[in-house]
Amino acid sequence: MLTITEYLKEIFEKFKEHCDEETENMWEPNSYTSQLKNNSPRLDSGGTSIYDNPTVQQMYLLKYAYAYGFEYLSICNEFMEDFADQEEISVVSLGCGTMLDYWALACMLDQKRMSRPVVKYYGIDAIKWNHSLETQARDKDTVKFFQESFADFFKRHDNEFNTHDVYFFPKSISEFSVKKNGKIDEASDMGLMLNNLSAMKKDTIYFCIALRKNNNGVAKEDVGKVQKIIDRLEDEKNGFHVKEVKCITNTEATVSKLEESGLHLGDVTSILLGRKQNGKDKKIWDTDIAKNILGYPQISEDDPITGYREVLQKKCKYRSPEKGDPCEGCNKDCKIEFEKTMTATNYICDLIIKVEKKRTL
Repeated sequence: MLTITEYLKEIFEKFKEHCDEETENMWEPNSYTSQLKNNSPRLDSGGTSIYDNPTVQQMYLLKYAYAYGFEYLSICNEFMEDFADQEEISVVSLGCGTMLDYWALACMLDQKRMSRPVVKYYGIDAIKWNHSLETQARDKDTVKFFQESFADFFKRHDNEFNTHDVYFFPKSISEFSVKKNGKIDEASDMGLMLNNLSAMKKDTIYFCIALRKNNNGVAKEDVGKVQKIIDRLEDEKNGFHVKEVKCITNTEATVSKLEESGLHLGDVTSILLGRKQNGKDKKIWDTDIAKNILGYPQISEDDPITGYREVLQKKCKYRSPEKGDPCEGCNKDCKIEFEKTMTATNYICDLIIKVEKKRTL
């Protein structure tokens, strides 16, 4: 398997090539790149995605993949040993992107020298991403990608959604449509998924949900979606109950905010990333989790990957080469100069929810 830094270097080299090719239109007001500041995969009701553009994909990965890789390694480390005696672990990833969650699971299994289980992985995404880690799949694993929307996937009678051990939501729960006229729409992504939660075949299943987090905390709507999943599983007809909940985040205050936002899962084990003595959030590589997973490579401020945005600045035809800040005085509304590779822990909030089938007397 590639290391995370090897993976980023490959992306960075391709990114520079695209910058050279697109110097003349990279910063036009209606270009794909100038739309990245919206931080949304959808630009119109027709489903056009800014991430169909390879340069935007690379910018996204250069900003987020380093941090996401750490998060998914941390998540997998919390459940993988529960499968040490099993021949297979079946995983479905909803919004899999480049399959960083598969990469994390395979890396942790190899690192722990666990000869089993083999991984059976299904990745679902409406967008076919370049730089997919499907190409890094281990020979003994089965890795399949399905390019389709959540709605189309859940509507398929042969989707096998109820057969897996682990359900990954890699920063994707916010993309699930929910309401229509103030109620859950049965035809929405969320409504269709809830219906698919009936008749789950495994006695023990794991929901691994990486939530998007900003300075204001986690979106209440996304917390509500998590609760709806649990409520449906715990419905008397389905017969599951929450056995264990773990939350990986920076401070205990984040866990409290989840509860205030409507997440009622009983006792939550907090796995805290912590802060430095001066109150600032730790860098990923300084955390106890990084030590527990035998380290995570440090990425320095002067690394070209960290400064990928400067590559764009230097190639922008509107820049001012005579000024120290090439964007000084520019009236183009692109804002890309503020994008940096994420290395701190303040945005991390991951849930590992273990549910079990209730025993009948």
